[in-house]
Amino acid sequence: MEGAVFQQHSELEKILQQLFENPGLNAQVKQTLEQQLLSFKNHQDSWSLAKIFIQYSNNQYVLWFSISVFEDWIRMHRWENLPAHVQVEIRDFFLQYLLATYKTLPPYVSKKLAKVYVDIGKVDWPRIFPDFLNNILRVIQNPQSSMVGVYLMTLVAEEFVSTREDLPALRKSELKTLITAQLNNITTQLAQILETLFQQSTTKIDPKVPGGEVTYVSGFRGESLALVSAILECFLQFFGWIPLSDILTPNGPVLVTLFKYLQLNDNTAVQSLTCINEILSKNYVPRDFEDFLVTVFRHIFSLLDRLTTSSKNGLENVLPAFTEKFTQFTALFVSNHFKRVENMNQSL
Repeated sequence: MEGAVFQQHSELEKILQQLFENPGLNAQVKQTLEQQLLSFKNHQDSWSLAKIFIQYSNNQYVLWFSISVFEDWIRMHRWENLPAHVQVEIRDFFLQYLLATYKTLPPYVSKKLAKVYVDIGKVDWPRIFPDFLNNILRVIQNPQSSMVGVYLMTLVAEEFVSTREDLPALRKSELKTLITAQLNNITTQLAQILETLFQQSTTKIDPKVPGGEVTYVSGFRGESLALVSAILECFLQFFGWIPLSDILTPNGPVLVTLFKYLQLNDNTAVQSLTCINEILSKNYVPRDFEDFLVTVFRHIFSLLDRLTTSSKNGLENVLPAFTEKFTQFTALFVSNHFKRVENMNQSL
């Protein structure tokens, strides 16, 4: 950083340290410091200084504040006044910086950076920023950066249907329609990663008797466990609002993979069952309802059999959270679908 810029950085660092490291700060002093920060944000070139600070600063407070400058530029509709080439430069820089530093930045800083990148997509995708969603999918597909991509996609699931009044109603409706059109591709890719991780991190146990059930032992640890958990959380966010009957099929990759994870005795099984319960709570009725019915019944009785007859995976050895979710699962299926089963039988 050059002399004048370095001086501004030092002054900003001092202000932020006073605010964040002195909880008993005098109210009048605090108000003065906050006014100085606001004045910095309101400056017409604040985005330029903020970008330099993000590139070169090692102070987490300065990084967080500098990222928040861009958040305000977007929120206050100043972003749209920047030249197109500057917008391209900033959004490309944000993604590359996030990919390069997410393992070393404090989580609250990297999350703020990811949020601002998604905020740019909210206002510019697809007309001005056509590669926004494809960029995230490419990051997801790269094993070295999958966690970042999944977190960005989870933010998309949250932010694109946020009830905050930060976008016109027409734009919110447009975003929901646009992202819904991409959901088959998104959920299929995420399910494929879950399937790959399942194959890599579980051990298959063949049945001891002919016709017995194949079981699996979880070997998820560290990054693989974190990635599975993140993908399941992403699914859960989408399942809260997407048109399920248009996206999910009984034998499609998403439901098949979720039911597969139920065979494990760890937190991934709890999260998978939470996702399935979210689906059932939405009164999901697929086009191929009979296939769906058979699939759910098969897994209910398979789980019941495993929980009540296996000495290793019996009720006393199952995570309490899984038992609770399984009870909810059974209750949701009975309350939402048994009447349909009766109607099917009467029509035969």
